[in-house]
Amino acid sequence: MEEDTFIPIILFFLLLFATYYLLGTQALSSNIFMLSIYSMFVPILFFTYGAYIEKQIVKSQIERLIDNLTSNAKELDIGIPPMPHLDPNKNLDLKVKKDNDDLLKKAFITLSIGFVGGLIISMSLWKFAKQTFNFKHLVYENFSLLFLVAITELVFFGVVTKNYRTLDTNGIKKHILEQIADK
Repeated sequence: MEEDTFIPIILFFLLLFATYYLLGTQALSSNIFMLSIYSMFVPILFFTYGAYIEKQIVKSQIERLIDNLTSNAKELDIGIPPMPHLDPNKNLDLKVKKDNDDLLKKAFITLSIGFVGGLIISMSLWKFAKQTFNFKHLVYENFSLLFLVAITELVFFGVVTKNYRTLDTNGIKKHILEQIADK
């Protein structure tokens, strides 16, 4: 495990202890249950819808940059040479796919262990508290919150993230033209 990982883990357990000490077993059980279900939902959302949105963002920004560059080249009356024949390197594509598949597998295994472990701990706390709170209500409450978070995330990805522009086309054009002028 990396050195930077220990600080969040220590903070996590301190927060769990503070939750138990200040709010009791029910709040601790609820928080652990919520973390468990969120630990599966958020990555699934990211690796599916988030990855799709990210591809769309990159594609639209590259197209906007190319449109911008070609219009400037036409304004400056710079001839654009015909496209050379390019053979894409399939080995690089396969390596990226393999690396991504390995990452997904590792993430799924790790998060599944955390998910199942969190559910077991949450239920154990309920048993430890001698079932003094309604676990069924806790489940409904946390899944209702997850539903609201899911809607918020989907709206955020679909409206804000999809339309956010990370590329500064003018800055990139300036850099490209400076590099061309230097050579």
